Amino acid sequence: MRAKAFGMLVVSAAFFLGVGCNTSKKDETTISIVNDAAYFESVKQFRVSTNVLFYSANSPLADSLKPHFEGINYFPVDTNYKVIANFEKITSATTFSFPTTGDIADKYRLMGKIHFTLKNKNCVLEVYLNEDAPADSKPTYFIPFYDLTNSVTTYGGGRFLDIPVITGNQTIIDFNMAYQPFCVYNHDFSCPIPPLKNKIEVAVMAGERL
Repeated sequence: MRAKAFGMLVVSAAFFLGVGCNTSKKDETTISIVNDAAYFESVKQFRVSTNVLFYSANSPLADSLKPHFEGINYFPVDTNYKVIANFEKITSATTFSFPTTGDIADKYRLMGKIHFTLKNKNCVLEVYLNEDAPADSKPTYFIPFYDLTNSVTTYGGGRFLDIPVITGNQTIIDFNMAYQPFCVYNHDFSCPIPPLKNKIEVAVMAGERL
């Protein structure tokens, strides 16, 4: 069967990020993290909606997995994996295609790097824009990454994050929203393979797991 194009789970910033913003006199944005009841409820509802997709007629599950599917597995929500990151914008990058698990590859552009601290480790991840995303979809940035849970409690080929387009010098990275590529559930999908440079030396026990 011909490989299907990988469909990323795209969610709006209002749905999964608790963000409070204030504008200074220099028009710089200061971001703060809000972990209130509404945040936990939004993560819960996102996970419910993901499972609805997997049980639907449009499920990405392979037919062989459907009879035994009992829902996506997740780590418990842990706000220690929700952090503020500094954004280093890059404007000179050209488009390219990630290596993939199949024979279909979208075009991406490197938009910048995010710098953050997680579990007392300084981390850097590259951030990309999918230039082949549907024209009517909300633009988001794509962060494919590896961490120390891969091949232990998460997929060995890494996990993904989708975040709102970064317009300032900071953003919030919430690994509770990390997800595994559809090819984990169906080998017919063609999924981007994260670059080795996008590995953080932390066990990110948040988000989707095996």
